[in-house]
Amino acid sequence: MTDTYNQLRNELSILYPGFTDVELNEMTENLLSFYKIAVKTVLEQENQDLNQKTTYEP
Repeated sequence: MTDTYNQLRNELSILYPGFTDVELNEMTENLLSFYKIAVKTVLEQENQDLNQKTTYEP
């Protein structure tokens, strides 16, 4: 995960060269948090859909 963090931070530093280290760290954390929440939400929805399909009896 640290490697991913550093790679993302380096890419952001190229895209936003005028930003400070603190700002780049915050942007990186926010972006990673956003994607973690998005993935958890999708997985929860898929699990709910799967549970509804397996428990449905006509």
